[in-house]
Amino acid sequence: MKGYLAGRQVLFDLVGYYYKYSGLQLSRYDNASFTQLTQNAGGAKIQGLEFSTTIRPNQLRGLALNAALAYNHSRYTNFIGGCYAGQAIAAGCNLNPRSPGLPASTYGTAANPYQDQDQTGQRLFRAPRFGLTAGIGYDHAFTDGLGGTIALDTAYSSSYVTQTEANPLNRQGRYWQLNGTVTLNGGPNKPWEVALIGRNLTNKLYVVAGSVVGSTATGTGTAVTRQGDVLGTASAPRAITLQVTLKDSLLRR
Repeated sequence: MKGYLAGRQVLFDLVGYYYKYSGLQLSRYDNASFTQLTQNAGGAKIQGLEFSTTIRPNQLRGLALNAALAYNHSRYTNFIGGCYAGQAIAAGCNLNPRSPGLPASTYGTAANPYQDQDQTGQRLFRAPRFGLTAGIGYDHAFTDGLGGTIALDTAYSSSYVTQTEANPLNRQGRYWQLNGTVTLNGGPNKPWEVALIGRNLTNKLYVVAGSVVGSTATGTGTAVTRQGDVLGTASAPRAITLQVTLKDSLLRR
């Protein structure tokens, strides 16, 4: 649903979605073989709402305010997944012993550990429940041949699990990021532009994807385990960029 308010000074957009998956394919990193594996997650439901708005007040030409809010509820409806390295029976690693033909008394022992866990009802990995972005920008013309802009924007994410096996040590907590831009340009058509761009100004790092070093964990699928070392792929750190843009219209003058 889209609409305008206050004489088109306010634009808003509301979107709802619902997805039901069967045979969902997921990838996970196998520390034992050092390879990326694909597994079938069975089923999942994903539903949510997204709302965005942009405000451009007539009283202050060039000013723009924007915000977007997202809510995401995602759950596996049927998923027997692999255990994470170092996961104990008490933590849910209690399905599918390595050698099911052996006597049941060997199940969950070092000789015949469990390999899988029931992740039905868990949130999908890398699926934060809430997300928020907001920004403010101002575009001003100093003369017919000189203009400038200034903009700040921020982004928020709630917590999420960074690996398919949902190791609690590989959970990324909620975080904020801040970006900013200051530019000078050659007027309305911007034949040239010089921009100072700052990304992640607070230098907040977060984990994009995580895993466990399998060789450092022991006892997976038994009653007595040792957690393995966790590792993750980090986001980009603070970056300051000076960017110069020249358009063909400048050269044709």
